[in-house]
Amino acid sequence: MASIINNLDWFNGDPASLALLAISIVAFTLITAFAAALGLHHARKPVLAKDDGMKAVLASEALDEDDSSQRDSKSRLKRRASIAGRRLRKGRRIRDNLLFISSFARNPKKVGSITPSSRRLGRAMAAELPDEYSVCVELGGGTGSLTSAILAAGVPSHKLIVIERDPALAAHLRKRFPKVRIVEGDAQQMRQSLADVGIDHVDAVISGLPLRNLPEIVRHNIATEVFAALDLGGVYVQFTYWGEPPVPIEVARRYGIGGRKTRRVWRNFPPANVWRYERQANPD
Repeated sequence: MASIINNLDWFNGDPASLALLAISIVAFTLITAFAAALGLHHARKPVLAKDDGMKAVLASEALDEDDSSQRDSKSRLKRRASIAGRRLRKGRRIRDNLLFISSFARNPKKVGSITPSSRRLGRAMAAELPDEYSVCVELGGGTGSLTSAILAAGVPSHKLIVIERDPALAAHLRKRFPKVRIVEGDAQQMRQSLADVGIDHVDAVISGLPLRNLPEIVRHNIATEVFAALDLGGVYVQFTYWGEPPVPIEVARRYGIGGRKTRRVWRNFPPANVWRYERQANPD
């Protein structure tokens, strides 16, 4: 939160920008509070006994469960590990959200979203990757929710290159994914960023950037960079919060790219569509 406050000078007195930041903070607070309340509700699970007979039955069942847990210590350890794992993941999600909002506060026009993509959206996008590829590039690694989904889908860490323009987020990604190549650079200069690590073409690109929320010139530049680097038969996966295609139509036509909406992910904030583009011909 201190990082957000220290960087409030980005709005330069613009009421609309300040209002956007306020909305993002309120939205994050409400989501976090709701998740915490839901966790407490499931954790407590109160049971009410209407009479002494029912209380006796419940007490007997509790003793049986206690005896069973003593006989099976491995089961108890697994349950404790599961609870600890859930707490760890929840704490990491909160830290990641705060880091993401801090990045949004520093440069909202380039980040374009107030929250990271959900794991469900990440899995849906990773499912659209081709079966075979030599290099997979992720644009806008953010806090790593999409990166984690890509790796879980079976993409080897040595084949994945993540391009992230924000230095704080890039440093976070390097700590979280030490075996993945994290390149600090702008998606609008994707080819140069890849050339710096010895890559001149790619088979698959998956984007965590909310393209439709970015300025038109930025969308045009990113699409041009991706399609110019994409091999024949290569795949570009992009999500959008809008109903319209995320990529400018004229850029797709120029590079012989065909695209279609493949999935709708409702359990994301906001709900998102997944688009799959494929290089079908050489550029004119």
